[in-house]
Amino acid sequence: MVATAPPPRPPAQPGPPRVVREVLPNGLTLVVRADPQVPVVAMRAIWLGGARLERPTDAGVTSLLAAAMVRGCGARDAAATTAEVERLAGSLGSVASRNSLALRSEWMSAHWRDGFALMADCMLAPRFARAEVSALRTAQLERVAADALLPANVAFRLFVETLYPTHPYRLPALGTPGSLRRVTATTVRAHFAAHYPAAGATLVIVGDVDPDEVLALARTRFAAASAAPAVEVVAPPSAPPSGAREVYQFVDGAQATVVIGFPGTTTTAGDRAALELLTQHLGGQSGQLLPVLRDRLGLAYQVSVYSADGVDPGYLAIYVACAASNVDAVVAAVRAELTALRTRGVSIAELDRARRRLVGAHHRAMQRRTAIANAI
Repeated sequence: MVATAPPPRPPAQPGPPRVVREVLPNGLTLVVRADPQVPVVAMRAIWLGGARLERPTDAGVTSLLAAAMVRGCGARDAAATTAEVERLAGSLGSVASRNSLALRSEWMSAHWRDGFALMADCMLAPRFARAEVSALRTAQLERVAADALLPANVAFRLFVETLYPTHPYRLPALGTPGSLRRVTATTVRAHFAAHYPAAGATLVIVGDVDPDEVLALARTRFAAASAAPAVEVVAPPSAPPSGAREVYQFVDGAQATVVIGFPGTTTTAGDRAALELLTQHLGGQSGQLLPVLRDRLGLAYQVSVYSADGVDPGYLAIYVACAASNVDAVVAAVRAELTALRTRGVSIAELDRARRRLVGAHHRAMQRRTAIANAI
């Protein structure tokens, strides 16, 4: 009789990542997603707000505030903060958008506790030192001046100012020379205290961590944070133009920039996914517009399509770079293609192609822990 070993058992399949969510007594929302497959921990802290809270007198304050948040926090000045990030071999940054303010960081799992301490200090005690804010404001003013020379930026500014006559979305994200000169370190501190307390934040941590340890650490670190809510700001209503509008600005040069746009949707609207698919169908190398405008008619150098949603309705914008002599022909061709789209609709094959591109881009992005944290 010959004894044989049993066949090897297949390796156990890992279960779904453990996700825990807790609202701390002061109102901060904490979400932890344990994923030990890679020794990396990503953190994302986000507040609703952003440029949507700004007015013409302080436009650009959110961008300046975001840059200054990571230039000194707690007991660390800017140099010490940078040195700590380098010591931990991680990354720490900030993002200011039309609808939110965010901090983001990424650490090796061996250093996530120190990284968490640094993130918490940036959330609770940014220093907003006068010298740092002044230097960052100077740099931001230089960016504003440089952006004013770019035809694409000028065209988009005219577009949003026309679409949003009174809403803060019309304001440039970096501000204007006039508004930035009025923003000081004191202004930044007051704006942060009023609109970005711990009670309004959501902190997401994704990666090689023990959720129970993260929860215990967060409860201790944020225990003394105020439970005061953010000062509520209601953006003024801004009805889009009732009919078609055309706005022109003449500059020297042989190239023109054309933006053709429409009112869009919100982040929670039911038609948001449909608008994303439409954007994919119209834009890109194989979209509806580029092959016609560039390859068939030879009218344009570049064609892009953007869909921007928000807390309040965003926009769909078609951007075309072309010779100045082709502007009228470009506008006519875009309108003809949009009329054809409304008439015949989108075929099943076109819809599937747009869907595959979106799904593929999503899956590629979700390979990064930072993208997962942002999505959560």
